[in-house]
Amino acid sequence: MIRIGILGGGPAGYVGALRAAQLGASVTLIERRWLGGACLHVGCIPTKTLVHAAALHAELSAKGFRRSGLLLDNLRYDLEALRKRKDDTVHRLVTGIRGLLKEAGVELVEAEGRLEAPGVMTYKGPDGEVVVKSDYTLIATGSEPALPPVPGVELAWTSEDALRFEEIPQRLLVIGAGVIGLEFASIYAAFGSRVTVVEMLERALPMEDAELGAELERQLKRAGITVHTGTRVLGLDECDGGFEAVFHQEGNGKDLHLACDRVLVATGRRPVFPGVDVEELGLSVRQGAVVVDSRLRTTLPRTYAAGDCIGGHMLAHVASYEAETAVEHMVTERGEVEYAAVPRCVFTIPEVAAVGATEDDALETGQKVLVGRFPYRASGKALASMHSEGFIKVIADERGRLIGGGVIGPHASDLIGELSLAVHNGLTLADVVGTIHAHPTLPEMVREACLDALGRPLHIPKGK
Repeated sequence: MIRIGILGGGPAGYVGALRAAQLGASVTLIERRWLGGACLHVGCIPTKTLVHAAALHAELSAKGFRRSGLLLDNLRYDLEALRKRKDDTVHRLVTGIRGLLKEAGVELVEAEGRLEAPGVMTYKGPDGEVVVKSDYTLIATGSEPALPPVPGVELAWTSEDALRFEEIPQRLLVIGAGVIGLEFASIYAAFGSRVTVVEMLERALPMEDAELGAELERQLKRAGITVHTGTRVLGLDECDGGFEAVFHQEGNGKDLHLACDRVLVATGRRPVFPGVDVEELGLSVRQGAVVVDSRLRTTLPRTYAAGDCIGGHMLAHVASYEAETAVEHMVTERGEVEYAAVPRCVFTIPEVAAVGATEDDALETGQKVLVGRFPYRASGKALASMHSEGFIKVIADERGRLIGGGVIGPHASDLIGELSLAVHNGLTLADVVGTIHAHPTLPEMVREACLDALGRPLHIPKGK
């Protein structure tokens, strides 16, 4: 029986352990802090619990909600109840993971682990050091918040601090208009904070399609969030019971001063490898991330790595996919990773989701593309649900094969599933159009966008 040792119990580690057990391997999983990883404890799950409540609050308190025929008076929120629901959700999922590992026969060790050599891990047990030997090792040690080199940055919240949700500051400054920063901006704005977002690059969501970023920025501003792009933070300081931030706007060369009650630094995450001495082991690291090949093998013999510690997409679902691929290769010597159809979801209000290439990506490579769009305002289901803002966009190559797409609007994270399946399987615009979509539903918009890309839209004027 193949023995596999896994260091780290996040979305890579625990999913890799479950898959390895399915394949008949004997598995030992060592997790030092959070079974389920940062995603479950201070990332995906708690933020989505809060953003669900925030989106409901924002919708029910919107000026136009009376048109629904439901009258609400004195809408309030209970911070303690919100925190409890967030914590209960996390606890329930952690308990579920622990039960799955036990049922699969995985040996779970909740202690500080260390990789001593390929195939050798240690941890401190009640009676002293315990040695775990294995045929293969998977490094899945995750990531932590990355802080920019800004004077006074230690005064700011990280995303982990913001998730404690102990107060709703009157004035919140968010540094970074990427996924994490904009999700928290949406959450706190919905509950009454005057939120200002500062981004060094030229637009919100700078790594995504420019149209999606521009539309999100427009909708955030409509929600009362101030967004400054092309703006660099020079420093933070305490001032009159709060904080003062100084920015430099690249476009006009001006420096701005902003007083606020809290500052959230959300400039991404960086790989970490606690318990792995890369120099002592001779493990190759490039730009702060463990180097792996397409089969997730590191430069150490019989040692693989997956998840945030290898950089790249740094998404929970990608981490799980990588870990499954890694352990399958250990056991079967088959499989390698392919990232062409990774769905990317941003749980702002409204949601944004994308997959595959952006239009700019395709054009930069010299490809000729077919682009189609369909607005929420032309969808019967969206209008019936009072959700008329946003659009779906599809991108196909000149043969009509789908290579990417994006959605901004309610349920974008659900709608992206069909496009991900299409991109992954090389489906064409005609394949999607030829599939009957139920009415009235939001997925009809995917078909309509594909019709638009083919130059024969049905429910929007041609060229609109």
